[in-house]
Amino acid sequence: MLNLYVSKRRILRGRTGPTICKVASTKSDEVPVLTEGKLEADFCYHLEFDQNVLKYECQPLGFFYSLDSGDSTSNKKRPYYTPDFQVWYKDKSIRYYEVKQEEFIDLKLELLFPILQNQAVKLGKRLDFALDSEIRAEPYFSNVKTLYKAKKNRGVNDSLLRNICVLLTKHKTISAFDLINKHNVIASIGDFYCLLANYKIKTDIKNFELSWNMNLELNHE
Repeated sequence: MLNLYVSKRRILRGRTGPTICKVASTKSDEVPVLTEGKLEADFCYHLEFDQNVLKYECQPLGFFYSLDSGDSTSNKKRPYYTPDFQVWYKDKSIRYYEVKQEEFIDLKLELLFPILQNQAVKLGKRLDFALDSEIRAEPYFSNVKTLYKAKKNRGVNDSLLRNICVLLTKHKTISAFDLINKHNVIASIGDFYCLLANYKIKTDIKNFELSWNMNLELNHE
């Protein structure tokens, strides 16, 4: 049986230009992560904050696929595909992602993608689109960028965390504003962002913009 993977990765290191972006990842073996385009870099913010993600790789090894049922041709003649990302999850699953602007998904890609997905399954993985409408959906996108910066630039204040844990255990949920003004907690908004970024506490970042009005809970996940 022919090898299903191509022999070499697609290397972005050493390339320059406005399409190459750098991400100072906390979840990649290769730092900085180099992405081909701003949308791929924006997707990294999601992976950085997703606590189910163990690690990720941009431009992983591509794999060969066949447009028919036969696999008799040599690897040199077989078409191959390179996903934009390979992501390892805590549940031990591994997924590929094709990062794409929806307007650039043409009929050719729509027809080819199920074939690529079937081939990914043979490799024990799943292949999905990561679309611009999902990656840049607000307020979530701005929130994960804020939390990413907080995680990179701050350390967890253990004394503050102990104080907040006592209050949230008793009251279940309290706004950041009330922690400061009603419970005499001394903290900056950046301190709260850091606790959120490190999964110590949680708030609804999908539907509400991060602010002093955010309602906080303990993160038991």
